[in-house]
Amino acid sequence: MSYEEFSVVSGVDGKRYECRFYTLMTGISLRHSDTVDVKFLVNGKPVVIALPHTAFAEYRHRTGSPITDVKAIQIAGLFIKELLEKEGLDEDRLLVPSTQQTLDLAEKIHAVLPHERG
Repeated sequence: MSYEEFSVVSGVDGKRYECRFYTLMTGISLRHSDTVDVKFLVNGKPVVIALPHTAFAEYRHRTGSPITDVKAIQIAGLFIKELLEKEGLDEDRLLVPSTQQTLDLAEKIHAVLPHERG
């Protein structure tokens, strides 16, 4: 599944969310954070998933492959999809998965897209 544009229904309240990838940037230049920020529009409103750089370094250490921009978008998309399915979305528009969550999502993405290096 491509996570650049997708729909998801919340398991909490049945609300439908339309999600579309918007942009990817380093968080250090914006918020002085050690993250790669992946912005999605969720029902037209911006939501940022801040993926920690430590996960990028650890993934490369474990696999020998980098987390590419494409893979970062897929990881962030899967993160927000799972969050919306389980919890819906509150007012917090900056979501920061842990390093371990990011690594777990990277492994899920790799299982689905094994042909993509990274």
